[in-house]
Amino acid sequence: MKIYSIETIRDFSEFYTVVEAQNKDGWTLIDVLPSTDHEEGFILLFAKEDYPLDIAS
Repeated sequence: MKIYSIETIRDFSEFYTVVEAQNKDGWTLIDVLPSTDHEEGFILLFAKEDYPLDIAS
């Protein structure tokens, strides 16, 4: 199952720092969207596979 994470940045000066930090935690950048509010910025959408715990074992 995929799980998703959203990060917001004000400008692209923060882009590489945020993406590198997310990648270290196993997240993959899947989309960049313009901010939906009246402020300038971007929404970064990340995803990763979530493997549920095997409760039976």
